[in-house]
Amino acid sequence: MNPFRRGRKQQAPASGPLHPDDDQWFRPIQPARGRGRRRKAANEVPGSGSPAARSAQPVTPDDETQTIVPPPDWLDDTTKIPRVTDAAPPVDAGGSRAAAAKKTVPSPPKRKRSKLRRLAWGLLMLSTVGFIVILVAYSRISIPNPNDSAIRQTTRVYYSGGSVEIGRFGDVNRSAVTLDKMPQSLRDAVLAAENRNFYSDSGISPKGITRALWVNLRGGSAQQGGSTITQQYVKNYYLTPARTFKRKIREALLSIKIDQKLSKDQILEDYLNTIYLGRGAYGMQAAAKAYFGVDVGQLTPGQSVVLASIIRAPSRYDPTDKDTLALLKARWGYIADAMVVTHTLTPAQRAALVFPKFPKQAQSQSRYGGQRGYILTTVRNELLARGLTRDQIDNGGYRVVTTLDQQAQESALAAVAKEFPKTKNKNVRVGLVAVQPKTGKVMAMYGGKDFLGKDRYAQVNAAYYPIQPGSTLKIFTTAALLESGRYTMDSVFTGNSPLHLPGSKPVNNEFNKSYGPVTLQRALDQSINTAFVQATFKLGSAKVRDAIEAAGIPHDTPGLETNARITLGIASVRPVLVADAVATLCGGGIHAEQHIVDKVYGTNGGEEPLRKPVISPDPVFPPAVVSKTIQAMEDVVKHGTGTAALKLNRPVAGKTGTHQSLTAWFSGCTPQLAGSVVYFKGDGTKSLDGVGGLPTFFGAVYPAATWTTFMKGALRGQPVEKFPVVEGDGQGQATANPSDRPLTTPVAPPEGGTVLQFPGFDNGPSSYTPAPKKPKPTPTATPGATAKPGATAKPGAIAKPAACTNDRSKATSATPYDARCTADGRIGKTGGGAPAARGGAPPPA
Repeated sequence: MNPFRRGRKQQAPASGPLHPDDDQWFRPIQPARGRGRRRKAANEVPGSGSPAARSAQPVTPDDETQTIVPPPDWLDDTTKIPRVTDAAPPVDAGGSRAAAAKKTVPSPPKRKRSKLRRLAWGLLMLSTVGFIVILVAYSRISIPNPNDSAIRQTTRVYYSGGSVEIGRFGDVNRSAVTLDKMPQSLRDAVLAAENRNFYSDSGISPKGITRALWVNLRGGSAQQGGSTITQQYVKNYYLTPARTFKRKIREALLSIKIDQKLSKDQILEDYLNTIYLGRGAYGMQAAAKAYFGVDVGQLTPGQSVVLASIIRAPSRYDPTDKDTLALLKARWGYIADAMVVTHTLTPAQRAALVFPKFPKQAQSQSRYGGQRGYILTTVRNELLARGLTRDQIDNGGYRVVTTLDQQAQESALAAVAKEFPKTKNKNVRVGLVAVQPKTGKVMAMYGGKDFLGKDRYAQVNAAYYPIQPGSTLKIFTTAALLESGRYTMDSVFTGNSPLHLPGSKPVNNEFNKSYGPVTLQRALDQSINTAFVQATFKLGSAKVRDAIEAAGIPHDTPGLETNARITLGIASVRPVLVADAVATLCGGGIHAEQHIVDKVYGTNGGEEPLRKPVISPDPVFPPAVVSKTIQAMEDVVKHGTGTAALKLNRPVAGKTGTHQSLTAWFSGCTPQLAGSVVYFKGDGTKSLDGVGGLPTFFGAVYPAATWTTFMKGALRGQPVEKFPVVEGDGQGQATANPSDRPLTTPVAPPEGGTVLQFPGFDNGPSSYTPAPKKPKPTPTATPGATAKPGATAKPGAIAKPAACTNDRSKATSATPYDARCTADGRIGKTGGGAPAARGGAPPPA
């Protein structure tokens, strides 16, 4: 039997068998395997006593180098203590198993080492699981859409030319610019302040993330730095500023993915365009304007370091306060020194760098104060009507170039300030608007004294307010008469007052003055109401209305009804539309829809596709008709009610207008510019008489003077031009179907505005049909009467009726057609060159 075979029992060494008790000197007691009480009982040494006694027993060391102390009687001078490995020591026969067992009890296992081992394995497993989770999360996370607040940009409105700003839309002051437009000194300063390893890192800062996580785990609230520019960009552009564990992890994953997807330059550009820098400015372009009043490309190196310093905490480094200015200077010096470390500044350049001066912060001007409110609301309404949404207008970052000419706009303000009545002017409002012929561009606009004024009508734009134009519309009646081919400027009408209308109130001239027979030219010069109403009767009110609409007055204008009083201007027409209609005549008959927005550019510099203004391809009136109408309007300025416009010292065509002392107008044009000026009180229902000391407030006084002063400034520097004259008899061909003319597309009314309801006016009958007069009875021969020589009496003869009409379409058996018929339905005299004969068309063949 092999003595060294493996087994449960220890075999004796080759030197011979040992005493059973000696076995304990080199064979430790094997602890019994098992659990619970059985294992505990098996491991106890017999005779060891209580657990307390057992714990007090010394443990026999098993180090092989330790000697064993034998009994005293074993020792002599030559005795050598054997080692356990050499031979088994003798055992006193009287020794007990308990003593041997007491010396050979082993030490318990080292629990501390096993705990560390388990902790290490646990951390390894946790790290592995965490790494796998991060990999899965990274693969599944997608780049979200940018925050609305991060991509909002200010929409700016400019004068024509696009260089001078008028105002802006939106609550976020941000204008994105490309990286190449930012100076290198600004980029270097930002990198030195925020992320020196930006171009070499992977988009995250493990140290910064760990610090932020530790603060969150501890429940701290202190704001932690250390994030990379990419992380800050992701937080501002895609996430929220909330400091939570979940957001920080998502920020890190997105930063890594963004760093892989976008170039470093693109990330830096987006970052510099989205960060907040105080004073309501988002992005470097807005900040450069807010702090130094310059574009970002014009920043000096010192100014660039200032903006880089403010990024960390705009309110803490605000230069307007003495204490925060000191903090800003310290931060500025730190970043300048850091730029030397990053080798973007040489020591010599750093030594020469000077802390910049801040220009005096301009008084905060309200965005809608003065004329800006009228202009911006008009621009907004037109942008909505032409295709943009409210959100696009407020946050799209568009560059809106208007048609407004800065010189003309400034002239409008100066003209109203100079010519406005100085006495009894309470609640008097002025509307002024100028339109360029052939294009429809609004060149200037005056809507009121102050959009934010205390007046209840302050925010109602007088240039776009529906109001009665009065006698201004007589110029379109003139054009309709000439276009018909039946009348010229020498045609004669009755100018007596009043003119009685069947079934309606009579028409009166100013002061109820009667002029007798007058030519069409004189009726226009003196603005004789009765003559034009009579002319409208003769021509037909439908043709007059058609001419008004063809010139640019919309078909759905309130009060624009087909009746004889249409020529008196009782409809509610916006002044801008009156100016646009006048511009049609001054532009050779080409009608162009009035508009105040010229072009709109997006953030990428491309032009936005908007609905184009409607421009008639051909003249809406024959050129000869236009030429004669303009000549007639020039005569009004030379010899009629518009002589105040002669001070312009240019060829001027114009017309005054009043309506029942409620409104007073002057509308006119030169070949380059057309305009209208209107005065009225409040909502347009109160008399102007007495304003400025005038017992009767006419358009020939304050409105004409205001128009003339405005035109002088608006046309300053432009050449003097004459209206073209079309050779011919001045008569055009009648339009077979006037309704086929192109009509203008009306611009949407002001936002939130409503067309006011004015007191009703007596519009008169829709057509003129005078009551037939009874024929005189046939005289009967008296007894003894002698007939006149040559006179023969026809039995049953009926006397010729006195009633007639000069309009074939109105002719009936009771009112036959006669070209010589006057407005009162009687045959006019033809002998001696009477005016009535020249007033009508030649009798039919």
